[in-house]
Amino acid sequence: MTQKIQKITASEAAKILNISKTRVLQLINLKTIPAERVGRQFVLRKPDVLAARDRKAGRPRKKPTAQG
Repeated sequence: MTQKIQKITASEAAKILNISKTRVLQLINLKTIPAERVGRQFVLRKPDVLAARDRKAGRPRKKPTAQG
């Protein structure tokens, strides 16, 4: 039996991620969050949005060099 993947709009994703809809659209354009376009709006898979929520924000730390 196949499970149906829940799909949500960019506005719903913004509420889950606690960011603006504009930022969600930026993340879609940057290919950070996969989405498909249906008509004039984007539709995202809820598991992808939840995975993005669990990602650490910001720039990765530099690895320490041997010199210190």
